[in-house]
Amino acid sequence: MRVLVNATAVEDQSSGLGHYVISLMRALSDFPLELIAITPNPELLPDGIQAVKSPSWTRSHSTRLRSTPRYIYANTFMRYWLAKFRADVLFSPNHELMLFPPVPQVVVIHDIIPYFAPEEHRFLGTYYQDYLPKLLSYHVKHIVTVSNSTRDDLIKYFQLPPDKITAIHSGPGATLGYKELPQDIPRPYILYVGRLAPYKNLCNLVLAVGLLQDRFPHHIVIAGVAPPGLNGAVSDILKSAASAGITDRVKFLGYVPTEQLGSLYREASLLVLPSLYEGFGFPPLEAMSCGTPVAVSRIPALVETVGDAGVYFEPRSPKDIAGAIERLLSDQKLREEMKKRGKERARSFSWERTAGFMYEVLCNAARRGP
Repeated sequence: MRVLVNATAVEDQSSGLGHYVISLMRALSDFPLELIAITPNPELLPDGIQAVKSPSWTRSHSTRLRSTPRYIYANTFMRYWLAKFRADVLFSPNHELMLFPPVPQVVVIHDIIPYFAPEEHRFLGTYYQDYLPKLLSYHVKHIVTVSNSTRDDLIKYFQLPPDKITAIHSGPGATLGYKELPQDIPRPYILYVGRLAPYKNLCNLVLAVGLLQDRFPHHIVIAGVAPPGLNGAVSDILKSAASAGITDRVKFLGYVPTEQLGSLYREASLLVLPSLYEGFGFPPLEAMSCGTPVAVSRIPALVETVGDAGVYFEPRSPKDIAGAIERLLSDQKLREEMKKRGKERARSFSWERTAGFMYEVLCNAARRGP
């Protein structure tokens, strides 16, 4: 079976989506599939996967239009590659799907955050609210979600039939490296890894740490960048830090390559993910695999991912976030228990398992036809 993969989301500074595509394709290469990937960065793909280089304008960080160029490419040039390679299935690991595809199309939906927070996503908010439900209904053979939480959201808010959606958990995140960290990273620190977007709720995290500043010497180390068009997120975080009196305790690292990310997790006192919405949650799994305890929002996707291996809090309450952080910093017995549970939980996720279920979905789609 020949599968054309829309891998245009694989970029030189890949986020969780890029890591998902790379890791999944590496695991899928062990199955009897011929994978052909379309990507602006073929050098980042695993060895042995045939790749076609897409134009540089399909890189989301090269334009403020973000995913729009990838969507245009999927509905124009990618049709040529489908015909040229005589693909049996089109696999789109993101929402940038093809309209009226000539072959069965399988699409992965990671979350519907733009639906819940349209004010942060401009055109994507309208797209998710007014167009994506119909597109998924009429142009996609099967939908895969990375969590039962996102599957439930598609059924409830997009009113899609349950038998059209399969939840397949992602693997445990990126392949982490442990290169030495820069000396200017302050210690000890509480770590956040992810986008700098309002729905990530970093302002409340800063306020929470401010409530603890007299009891603990920890800094907040923030690893990640703001999406195009949301550069004001950094200034909002700094305003919260100033109001909490901890401006000197907030350190922005920007994008951290995976070669150093393992060291960043391992040296942190804990990871905190205070998101208001998530579809899965790579950072907690990555942190737990490194033996770092985690405190996360009590929202469906993170409860599903973290299980009993983390401490939960109400994300809209800085006081509740502070309470969770305080428990993990002050209770050594709890810390050790969470480290143990975290490693066990992280080991329960594997890309091989994800690929096995995905292979079944791709085969079923090919058998049913367009």
